[in-house]
Amino acid sequence: MENMDVFGLLEDADDSFIDQLDALCEPLDSSADKRIFALIQKKSRRKIIINDEEYEDVVEGVDVYVKRPFKKVLAAAAVLLVVAGGVAGGMALLNSSDKVEPTASVSSGENLDNALVFSFLGGNYEKGMLYSAGLADPIEYFLDYETMEKSPLCAMPNCTHTTSTCLAKDMGVNPVIYGDCIYYFKCSHNFKEVPEGHQFYMSSKLYRAKLDSSETELVCEFTDCVPDDWNSAFILIGNTLWFIGDDKNPRDTEYSKELHYMPSSDTPGAHFMCSIDLDTGKYTNHGQICEEYRESDYWEQGNLATLKGIYNGKLQISLEYGLTDHSNDGQDMEAAMDKARNSDPDETRVFSNYEYDIKTGECVKTDRHYCAAAYGDTFVGCDFQAGFTYDLYIEHGYETHVFENADIDVYLLGDKLFMKNGTWIDLNDWSEHELPEEVKSFSSCGESNGSYIFLNNQRQAFKYTEEELRAQ
Repeated sequence: MENMDVFGLLEDADDSFIDQLDALCEPLDSSADKRIFALIQKKSRRKIIINDEEYEDVVEGVDVYVKRPFKKVLAAAAVLLVVAGGVAGGMALLNSSDKVEPTASVSSGENLDNALVFSFLGGNYEKGMLYSAGLADPIEYFLDYETMEKSPLCAMPNCTHTTSTCLAKDMGVNPVIYGDCIYYFKCSHNFKEVPEGHQFYMSSKLYRAKLDSSETELVCEFTDCVPDDWNSAFILIGNTLWFIGDDKNPRDTEYSKELHYMPSSDTPGAHFMCSIDLDTGKYTNHGQICEEYRESDYWEQGNLATLKGIYNGKLQISLEYGLTDHSNDGQDMEAAMDKARNSDPDETRVFSNYEYDIKTGECVKTDRHYCAAAYGDTFVGCDFQAGFTYDLYIEHGYETHVFENADIDVYLLGDKLFMKNGTWIDLNDWSEHELPEEVKSFSSCGESNGSYIFLNNQRQAFKYTEEELRAQ
């Protein structure tokens, strides 16, 4: 299991809250344990945001004061099912004579199944993998599949990779390589007091940096939404980057203000399908999607529309939102945790699947399960069960198979499905296999030249052939 810096995550919580958590630390199975920590880690991440007079630029390396409502978000993260490496190191590897190319070929025609899918968990390329080491080491690394060595993604001379000026630290999560550049977002949002009054602002900027020099330039900026780079995948089709943006719920209510003033808050709002032409820098907001969450009185407390992949030529989106009131401010945690363990998730939350047609702009709800992953002609749907367990419905080759007590954190690599619960499935014959012991709990994986590469939760890299995997 990953080295969990729980104390670092909770360093700003008061003593009474820590006492409550301590009293509730009854044993959980490993799957639930990992899932709960992942939710806390996701919700309690810190985005240090201080802006200039135009409220657009991000300043890093300042002290953070987390207000008391941090307790509410942490409690919600623990209770709700929120689906929620020399000097020029990594950049030199990326710019060697053997150019790093995406694993899948990008077609400029209509075959959308050749799209590339990237998430904050990492990007799989032909020559290596991009990944972030996490909160304890917030640097973007490149793992070279041939040497199995990692390097920070920075080509700046004499950089120590320890300051905010380092590109590998500055690019945040979910960067995307296209051509000879790496693209990444820098965003901010909040309420601010300005001469005109109490106003809400959003600032989203896409940058690109040369792989051989780390020379950086602004590609485009927009102020109508913020890309969901942590929860949602980015999909590259030809020269166009597709992503879901969120307006962060700009309503000036006591609840929304409480969340917006918190660096750790995701602040759910309306969702938009967006795209950027990486050649021209043209940004397009294609409109709101998945609006059924507004039917719930509690959508402001938690709702997510996340891009998960592409299936039969259409972008797949998972939507979830709450049906019940979770604004208990961390009170009666024992009852809340007990309910989360034992009740049917469908009683408190809605889980839906939508698909978006980039040709027509239509976004429609399907009868498939909540999407865990999708690529080409494979769709992995998830049915949530009590006790933080999941049943997977895998559609592949005109067949559907169900795997009970599986894991929602899955990786699709060709005709193999790898699950973070320590197993993998061969989609050719639907056989299930164990992963090697050293990677039973892995954080990311990739494929190159017939071998499968895994990073375990200590960010140690291992490579296996299919034969070696089957020999377990």
